[in-house]
Amino acid sequence: MADLPVSLDDLKKHLNIDINDDDDLLLEYEAAAVELAEHFMCREIIQRKDPQALAASADDVPATVKQYIRCQVGDFYKQREITATGQFATFYRHLLDPYCLKYRDDEEN
Repeated sequence: MADLPVSLDDLKKHLNIDINDDDDLLLEYEAAAVELAEHFMCREIIQRKDPQALAASADDVPATVKQYIRCQVGDFYKQREITATGQFATFYRHLLDPYCLKYRDDEEN
């Protein structure tokens, strides 16, 4: 798995989880949260191939982007058995707004 912006320990602290039983699940949720954020922002968070990536390493990722990931993982974890009445909170999505690339130089129109 590629480098992730938020450490497992940080996720567990954010979610008040003291056990290790769900570590793999939390990492999968973080990977999914990163994919969602990258899709929304039209750029990689931590550079793999994208020259317009947001950061070179996890240490360089802005705090608001890390908070988005924590919140998204929290929603995934809380709603892991979503019901017909379950809804994801999305108020935190706007944390990514300052980092969105509206028009990419490397995309064809």
